[in-house]
Amino acid sequence: MSTFKAALRVAAHHPIYICVYLVGLSLMGLFVILSAFGNVALTTHDSFDARVAVVDQDNSELSHAIYDKIGEDGTIVEVGDSDFALQDALATSQVNCIVVIPEGFGDDFAQAAKDGGELPALQIASGTRQDATALVSTELSAWLRLIGADMALQPEASVSDIVDNVASAADESVETRVVANTQTTTGASAFGSYLTFSSYALCSSVVVCAGVVFSTLADSDLRRRMLASPITPRETNASTLGAGIVMAVVAWAVTCGVGILGLMGYLTDVTAGQVALAVLAMLAYAMVPLAVAFLLSQFSASEDLINAIGNILGMVMSFLGGAWISLDLMSDGMRTAAMFSPSYWLKRAVDSALTTPNAQRIAADVGIILLFAAAIALVGIAVGRARRQTATA
Repeated sequence: MSTFKAALRVAAHHPIYICVYLVGLSLMGLFVILSAFGNVALTTHDSFDARVAVVDQDNSELSHAIYDKIGEDGTIVEVGDSDFALQDALATSQVNCIVVIPEGFGDDFAQAAKDGGELPALQIASGTRQDATALVSTELSAWLRLIGADMALQPEASVSDIVDNVASAADESVETRVVANTQTTTGASAFGSYLTFSSYALCSSVVVCAGVVFSTLADSDLRRRMLASPITPRETNASTLGAGIVMAVVAWAVTCGVGILGLMGYLTDVTAGQVALAVLAMLAYAMVPLAVAFLLSQFSASEDLINAIGNILGMVMSFLGGAWISLDLMSDGMRTAAMFSPSYWLKRAVDSALTTPNAQRIAADVGIILLFAAAIALVGIAVGRARRQTATA
């Protein structure tokens, strides 16, 4: 019993791990699911009119059409044509950008369009609003390409006729409408997604918390003092294992409890029996990181190494379980690789429990998860026995 209490005291002396890995990651998973499955109302938006200063150095029919086009899409602000006035207008945000139509632009543009060459570009100076400049530049470039295409098709037409043709073509539109998503979020999908994502929190928290405890109690000097006590090695090992199981169960209870409490409003279409089957699958999964923690302790892993492995293993396992991307979107090779991870079978068990419960299938999936845990634990036992034999040789 003293070993059991000592193990729990070691875990209690590392509250930062409990707060970050267990509570923090569980809450993060809950917030992710709530943001993903929460109802998002359709909202309207106000159009943005850029404030533009135009410097017309060409004074051609095309430059006048460009001026009118800018006035239709935005707001033209009259500023002085001196360099200081233009720079001051940009610096003080009187205008979002300045469009300069260089001398000879109209003739060069018409000639390039008729010859099929590259169309000349306008000079646009940007102010503090880069998005406004991009908007004006995109609109003018698209409009000028249409003007150039019509000039190439009708080389004898006047600029005013071409502008009218482009305006008439731009008026053509197709009917569009916004269709609201009427599909409601089910409790099965929301809670199942939470449990899948929380496999990361459960795995990393158990590996780190239990791993630190196991590694501390596996210290060679401490181990020798414990062996010199009246407590038998079997009792010591049983107490250490019991403490590890308690930590795994606490991590499982917190992870599942956060999901159940946070998603209570979504669980109206899910029975208590379905929720119980899903969380029992999570309990079986908690034994896998516990076995990993035991294996790391047999290698005398440092606290930093345990933290690194816990994080990486949690991410990889949750990824292979479909937490970050659906398994249906993965390649065949990736799906095959996922089958060799316990998180894949956890996903199967949770989905089956929350949709169409099948006791035999869930039992088979949970059994495979426990086999993973047993295999890892056996490797840890073998490593520990080999290290002890080497130390006594």
